[in-house]
Amino acid sequence: MMCEHTSVFRGAVLLALVAGSAAAQEVHNDVLKLDERFQTIDHFTAADAWTLQHLDHWPKDTLEHVADLLFCKDKGIGLSAWRFKIGAGINEEAISDHRRTTETFETAPGEYDFSRQRVPQWFLQAAKERGVDEFHAYVYSPPMRLTKNERTNMHGLDSATTNLKPGAEQCFAEYLADIVEHFHTHPETERRVSFDWISPYNEPQWAWERGQEGNRASNTDMARFIPVLAAELDSRGLPTQVLAPESGDIPSMYELREDATQRWDADYGDYAAFFIEETGLAEALGNTLAYHSYWSDDAIIEHREALARTMEEYPDWRLFQTEYCVMEWDRDLTMDTALRVAQIIHADLTVVNAASWGWWLALSPYDYKDGLLYVEDDEQAATPEDILTPRLLWALGHYSRFVRPGAERVGLEGAKHDIEGVAGSAYHHAGDGRLTLVYFNQLEDSALLTADFPEQAAGLEFTPYVTTDAEGQTHEAQAVVRGIEDFELPARSMVTFVAEEL
Repeated sequence: MMCEHTSVFRGAVLLALVAGSAAAQEVHNDVLKLDERFQTIDHFTAADAWTLQHLDHWPKDTLEHVADLLFCKDKGIGLSAWRFKIGAGINEEAISDHRRTTETFETAPGEYDFSRQRVPQWFLQAAKERGVDEFHAYVYSPPMRLTKNERTNMHGLDSATTNLKPGAEQCFAEYLADIVEHFHTHPETERRVSFDWISPYNEPQWAWERGQEGNRASNTDMARFIPVLAAELDSRGLPTQVLAPESGDIPSMYELREDATQRWDADYGDYAAFFIEETGLAEALGNTLAYHSYWSDDAIIEHREALARTMEEYPDWRLFQTEYCVMEWDRDLTMDTALRVAQIIHADLTVVNAASWGWWLALSPYDYKDGLLYVEDDEQAATPEDILTPRLLWALGHYSRFVRPGAERVGLEGAKHDIEGVAGSAYHHAGDGRLTLVYFNQLEDSALLTADFPEQAAGLEFTPYVTTDAEGQTHEAQAVVRGIEDFELPARSMVTFVAEEL
């Protein structure tokens, strides 16, 4: 199924959005600098973990609706990549939440049942059919037969640095390569999916002793296994590169995690220096390191500036931010959480210069701030009307829908880093000439925005797309404006300006 094309609503000029207003609390003047070039954007993504595996009883029209919201640029937010979880086997003895333990395809060493995980596999195809062409496989634990405690988390292993059995590196690599190869060479050509990346570790500095699948791993553990996996993938001619370390926080990227290092008597953290300087794994890792943005909400700029300073020493490497959600109970469908997340995305892109950005759960049944989409009860056969679309979905969509792979971030002086007020970033798509500016306004009042453009961009016509808490105001296109002068950014809003050709 292809995403339908919907015509852009031009509408009458909306005076509240276009004209200047004496009531605006602040005035922001920015300068676009096309000659200042930063990172090239690779993708925006989310994960299929936990909940999608239990939706076999859902009708197809509901699954199609969810896929449209995630992957279509006309009906939804146009994610440009998708993360697919490789399970390690049902482990209800050590994991009480049935959603957080996942069946494995493996039935015996080297034997697999690929009828399992039907709905997650369906979403792989749904993403591909809707134009997604980058896919990540990710793993939280080796399969039980290859773990020290024969479980899929670290239950009972108080002193072990990792759960992979000694000497099982080649077996684990073959297991992962078998699964990746199956999708790459699927006998039904239309169902083939080539994984660009595989992450064999997830937040390796955490204990993972209960609650869900998980496997900690010291730096040495990872450096021992990653080249084995890379060699196995390469020997089969697979296009998949290894993505690591999927750090559970930002500081561990530039300094040792002292609590983990002391507890398990091995180095955990300081990942940038370790992987870049000590392992010789640049080719295997595609000169790319991955981190998660958790636990930095109270130091949004400080932690990212420290990571950026570290990465300045390694200009040939890039960073992917692969997972984040707001770690709080009580789901929120309003702009409050949407704007909090906009701060994080903006800081990762403009301070860290991350080449990609990823959200955690695509669909959540929890009363937690972890879902792009929500459903009240995933054990019931949901209808499309049961799928809740928080403003958070559309907040990410201001980036994923309008800043496409290959776009290059360019200079935008004035609003940068003002994450408590008005902040913006700019992107040039060299392939088709599009220019995209993404802004958010955290203020309780509207704010006036004027952007000065260089000569080659003077007189451009922009279509503004606005998201607020107002009913129906998600991504609807507003009246075209020529240039950006005294444009009123609504209170508590996100506004993206798109010029089709520079």
